[in-house]
Amino acid sequence: MNKISVLGNDCDALYLLFINTLLDSIFDYLSVNLNQQVVTGILAALQKDIDTLSWFCGYMASEINRSEDNQKPHHPIAELSKTLITSGMEPFTDFMPYPGCRIVILNSEKFESLPESVY
Repeated sequence: MNKISVLGNDCDALYLLFINTLLDSIFDYLSVNLNQQVVTGILAALQKDIDTLSWFCGYMASEINRSEDNQKPHHPIAELSKTLITSGMEPFTDFMPYPGCRIVILNSEKFESLPESVY
């Protein structure tokens, strides 16, 4: 099985292809209400898995659109998301991954209270 490094961790390429395809089919074809429920469930399920949660933020920001994108050497949105999460910010509450490879800070007070090394 081919391995791909995502945020410094080796993942099965087939597994990431499956996840990309599954998420694409969910977000492309389900209603907005169901999409919100799926995101809420994903966030709850991944709460303790910062690497996968960071990857999901990269996916939601359109940094990872195809399984081939997982093979890129850097994922700046996923990496920034991981930094924000490990610094105490919560995705979709304190910051929002936004299509076009962007992150929108929703809680500026919390962001400004982070150590300068974060920003």
